[in-house]
Amino acid sequence: MNRLSGTIAVVAVLTVGLILAASAGAAPIYTCGFEPSEGFAPGNLNGQGGWFGPVASPTVVEAGQAYDGVQAVQATANGSYREGYVSWKMGTPAVATSEPEVIVSQRIMITHVNEADWLLVLWDETKNSVLVWFTYEGNILVGAGESGRDTGANWEAGLWYNVKFALDYSSATFDVYVDENLIAENEAMTAASSLAQLDVFCDEYISSEPASLYYDSLVVSLPPGLGDANDDGVVDDADASILGAHWHQTSGANWEDGDFNNDHAVDDKDAAILAMHWTFDPGEGNGTVPEPSAPVLLLGAATAWLARPRRRCHRAG
Repeated sequence: MNRLSGTIAVVAVLTVGLILAASAGAAPIYTCGFEPSEGFAPGNLNGQGGWFGPVASPTVVEAGQAYDGVQAVQATANGSYREGYVSWKMGTPAVATSEPEVIVSQRIMITHVNEADWLLVLWDETKNSVLVWFTYEGNILVGAGESGRDTGANWEAGLWYNVKFALDYSSATFDVYVDENLIAENEAMTAASSLAQLDVFCDEYISSEPASLYYDSLVVSLPPGLGDANDDGVVDDADASILGAHWHQTSGANWEDGDFNNDHAVDDKDAAILAMHWTFDPGEGNGTVPEPSAPVLLLGAATAWLARPRRRCHRAG
């Protein structure tokens, strides 16, 4: 039975404080992969890189199970309240982001089904505002506070998943993507002022053997600029080529396909957005406009054709 209200029996908590300073372009605000190059060593995570956890039944940095690189964090549910949690909290009070939209992306892998529930929760200074619940039965729920709804999406044990939150503080809503598939859209937040920390924890469902969750590749960033399909900070031939490859896709399109107005299609409206935000490269010479590439010419021609004035036909009397 899924318990989505009342007190949650927390077994393993993974907490990270996120200092959201202003950032130019779409550059990441914060990244962490628990790698040796970032100062992390195999063993107890407590005290490493500003992360903390209990000495007994520790959450650990483990080599050999990483999604990317050589290390990831392992949190294990062992049937005891708040055992195995880790915490990384910034100062108090939390610093609110000055940006209206923030993207939080991470990779998770759960070792067993029918063993434990795992939750990803984003918090402001006082309460959680975004929740994604991976139930022990293999379902994925979303919600806020201590309630949630079934998205119809499922997870399998032993597979890495990219879980991405798109937070819109201006409208107090959020979207959730799993492996770039939109599973929840315009969900309401319970708090809409700031992002202070991220928790990953386990509810106390323990059966025959302990379950673990591996966590890796956390990236907190601002959304890409309009027209920037590949999120490299510029709008150029590469983005035009992406849009061209998905031209006239009528459903299922996302930003990475060239859908810049979120209507899940790639058409003349997206081409116009790309053209309006084309990045001028000052290195191309003394203020002259660079010669457009083939994809740009094609998209420009398509846009001009679709936007052309229509002449009315009158029947000869």
